[in-house]
Amino acid sequence: ANFGVFGDDANGPPAELERTPFNADASRRDLEVLQWVRQRRAELAGWVAIDSADLLRFPSAAHIEGHFVRTSAENGGMGVAEVKAALEMLGCAEAAQQFAAGPSAAPAPPAP
Repeated sequence: ANFGVFGDDANGPPAELERTPFNADASRRDLEVLQWVRQRRAELAGWVAIDSADLLRFPSAAHIEGHFVRTSAENGGMGVAEVKAALEMLGCAEAAQQFAAGPSAAPAPPAP
């Protein structure tokens, strides 16, 4: 599920997000991420790479640090802590706090 980020879940993300670049190296996903970011830098308000691989172990770490959340299948994948960290990296501190606090902390929807 894309959680509404790309519109209707049935349509899925844009095709460019579903394919690996022709020059990609599976052992260096850090470079794939940075290539994608650099090609779209002017369009991005912020970005976060979420991966189970340690993208900070490469020489490119200085460019990824502060934009990376590591997940772990052993720890349940994308959990509350990971979502909170990603939201904070995107400058959404209030949303991160509300998410971490659970559904009861979310503001009530406006009355019809």
